[in-house]
Amino acid sequence: GDVSVMRVAYAMAIGSVFQFILNTGTIKILGFNIQLRIRHPLMKKFIKNSISMRVGHNIHNLFFPLIVNNILSSFPVGSISAFYYAQRAVTAIASIAIGPSQNVLFAKISELWSSGETHKIKVQIKQFLKSILPLYVIISFTVFLVIPYILQIISSYNLSKSAVELI
Repeated sequence: GDVSVMRVAYAMAIGSVFQFILNTGTIKILGFNIQLRIRHPLMKKFIKNSISMRVGHNIHNLFFPLIVNNILSSFPVGSISAFYYAQRAVTAIASIAIGPSQNVLFAKISELWSSGETHKIKVQIKQFLKSILPLYVIISFTVFLVIPYILQIISSYNLSKSAVELI
């Protein structure tokens, strides 16, 4: 019980330290300069933003499942499971349709921000939305049409028609 959990915790901590050392060494070998800056003009702003973002994420992560589960508990049996299966499907669709382009967008925004061209960020976001929204809608609609068949195949045809419709 507790001994094995502690072993996993120690292994994760040691692994994290080892990973940090390995990554730092790799970055230095590749020739990137690493400087530890404790004082920076934007440090207070970053810390304040980071804390507020973390608080927001924690509030969401705490209350979202509680609220959703309470609401869904008034629905027929299996609604909670169906909701979470559907949520996973939507997350998968979004990561396929939006994920790579979103990473490119974040890189472009970081580049524009660091070069002081913040006025171009809105243009990048508009271009991203114009290119991604149609792709997301097409993929979502396609998955909506084929998901009943996919669910039946995945479940080895053990899901009832009402369970598939619920999802």
